[in-house]
Amino acid sequence: MCAKSRLNGNRFSLTTQKGKTALTVIIPDHVIGSPKALPTRPDVHPNYFFWSGNSKHKSLTGRWQRKLERLNDDLSLTRDDGTQMKFYCHQLRDSFAVTQLLSGTSMQDLSKMLAHKSVKITEKYYSPLVPERQAALERRMAEALVQWASRSVCNTLVR
Repeated sequence: MCAKSRLNGNRFSLTTQKGKTALTVIIPDHVIGSPKALPTRPDVHPNYFFWSGNSKHKSLTGRWQRKLERLNDDLSLTRDDGTQMKFYCHQLRDSFAVTQLLSGTSMQDLSKMLAHKSVKITEKYYSPLVPERQAALERRMAEALVQWASRSVCNTLVR
């Protein structure tokens, strides 16, 4: 149900299904030409990239899930320990979020990017996935405590 009218330059406007939150996604320049270059298909409505304009959201979801199952059969992804792993589209969102956090994006900004209603939701799901951030926070806290302790000792000695 991806309407062509929602694409303006490299910005794609959408509304989340769950929270009905309006969101604009910036699409990288090297990707933006792909949907526009799709050949015209008789079963796709001219105002949309992929949708015929006839089916309902639920039907599309079931169709997409079946395609994803076939993709997983073909991919044969495995974890580091050799066990089989399935690909889920939400993993792309998770990868984006973790990459943003590792590059220094604040939890508040990431929360807005993900269209979460609260920063607490973002923290709940993504803080545990980024142990580097937790380690950096602990280092900063330890440094602050050392500075605080040295100032407290100096203030006590001066009095």
